[in-house]
Amino acid sequence: MIRYNSGPQAAHRVVALEPQPREHIVSQFGSGTFAAAETYLSRFMLIDPLAMAAEERHLYEMSVNDAFLRTAIDEHVLVITPFQHTINHLSEIARGAPWQLRHGDR
Repeated sequence: MIRYNSGPQAAHRVVALEPQPREHIVSQFGSGTFAAAETYLSRFMLIDPLAMAAEERHLYEMSVNDAFLRTAIDEHVLVITPFQHTINHLSEIARGAPWQLRHGDR
């Protein structure tokens, strides 16, 4: 599976019924993760390493214990840092739009 573009805010609900019912909202990994598919994240993706680690922990709880091993990341992918999250929040506060702080909030 190739994730061509987007970022951690793009989510896809995935449900697997076998071997046991399980559900996950995929945001950084590919939607084929439950089916043991490999994922390639293209250079047009935005990745948030902290969000990716949290998602991997949830996948592990869903019996997917090799999500990182089956994920290849282009060397030119854009990385979102905690500093950028903070700058974004401060920009929204300065604009006087506190309702937008929920988007991407941790």
